[in-house]
Amino acid sequence: MSSILNSLFSTVSSLQPFLTFPRPGSDEPDQSQVQQGGRHVVLVGPSEPFCQRIAEHLLPDHQVVQVLSSISAASEVLHRIQDDRSSPSPDDKLNATPRHVVLGKGFREQQMEKMREDLGGDDPRFSWYWTPTESGERPPLPRTLAEDELNVFAQKIAAHIAEVIDDVVAKGEEGSGQIYAL
Repeated sequence: MSSILNSLFSTVSSLQPFLTFPRPGSDEPDQSQVQQGGRHVVLVGPSEPFCQRIAEHLLPDHQVVQVLSSISAASEVLHRIQDDRSSPSPDDKLNATPRHVVLGKGFREQQMEKMREDLGGDDPRFSWYWTPTESGERPPLPRTLAEDELNVFAQKIAAHIAEVIDDVVAKGEEGSGQIYAL
């Protein structure tokens, strides 16, 4: 039990430099995010373990502060982020003020639109990223790939996500409420 706690403490301690908080009274991201842990992202995908792999490849410039596997869980967490922004808690990694919500394959446009509308539509708290899928197209199942293929696949996806987010930020559209295709 002691070794498990030590391992957990070590992991949390190593993440400390990536945990940042919004400026009091402001919805604007603190520019220190860029130096301390990158752009903060919520990643929604049908496979949490695979999303964790993607999150690892997004570091250090893009910090995934939450990985979720359903639209309902994402809606709940994003509502909480909106409600709690004014009173950061030092124990809550969601106070890293994510500005980017990325939905992977496996979710339909209507699901993303409904979640977005439930959260205020064009409310400039988040930029939305969605992976369009053709009707009937199914995302690859990570469990069918070999370990090395899985890492390469996650790395390619992470590189593409980072490129699109960086383009949005460069255009000054971060947190614009707009939807961007991945």
